Amino acid sequence: LVIVNELLVTGAFYDKTPWREMAADVAARTPAGEPVLLDVEGEHAAAWVHFSLDLPVDMRRIVNLLPPEAEGVDRAVSLYDLRKRYRGDFIPHLQGILAPMDGVWLVYWGDEAKKHDIFDVLAAAGFVRTGTRYYEHHGYPIYAYRYDRGAALETPRARFGQGINLLRAEWPASAAPGDTLSGLLWWGSDIEVLTDYTVSVFLLDSGGTLRAQHDGYPADAQRPTSTWIPGSLIFDAHLIDLPENLPPGEYTLGVKLYTWWDGAILPTADGGDYQVLGSVTVR
Repeated sequence: LVIVNELLVTGAFYDKTPWREMAADVAARTPAGEPVLLDVEGEHAAAWVHFSLDLPVDMRRIVNLLPPEAEGVDRAVSLYDLRKRYRGDFIPHLQGILAPMDGVWLVYWGDEAKKHDIFDVLAAAGFVRTGTRYYEHHGYPIYAYRYDRGAALETPRARFGQGINLLRAEWPASAAPGDTLSGLLWWGSDIEVLTDYTVSVFLLDSGGTLRAQHDGYPADAQRPTSTWIPGSLIFDAHLIDLPENLPPGEYTLGVKLYTWWDGAILPTADGGDYQVLGSVTVR
């Protein structure tokens, strides 16, 4: 039967769901310590494997610095598995997973109108959608939704111009030459922004020389600043490719806003050209 089938069937390649690519893409945009919720019905097993392998390891878990309520949270959480395992207690268990989290990704494949319990739980817990990534399999959309708890982003970390606020920033403390460094930013605005600003996240050496950077409109050009609504929250990831020959040492991570057509910089609240986020150790 196998031989006859192979002789007669010319198109035997099975086009798999792009979980591998999605896992790598979302993992690069996930802060360490946060889970990714997978609501993809019967496809949960393959997605579960790839996301579990790709999500960043949280060193706080390894050295036992996480709060007790977060110790049992897996990096990739299959909601299909939780529904089958906990049945009527599914919602309380999910609420327990979300309780210590300020943010979370939800990978969703299905009909939002029919299967909306997860969206109800997130809304009740104070999470708002701050970003969306779109994927496709045979014409059917698969989404990765970014959710953040609005109350955790009320105090600006930095201010640009008259009303663009950098609310939060996350990045790895260390990296190796050739790595891709994830600079994760959360933005908000107090006013309507009429100009489309480019965001630049960059690495400076001890002498102030630019060594690596990523420039682009916020959220991979999906949320230009001219589309921001005052009071809304925007998740913005910048993946910086470090040079293979980058010398070891301490580097400064900074962010600035400018208009690409003339290079004019939008100053910070104190008149600077850029905001220092912190440092990165290259080993």
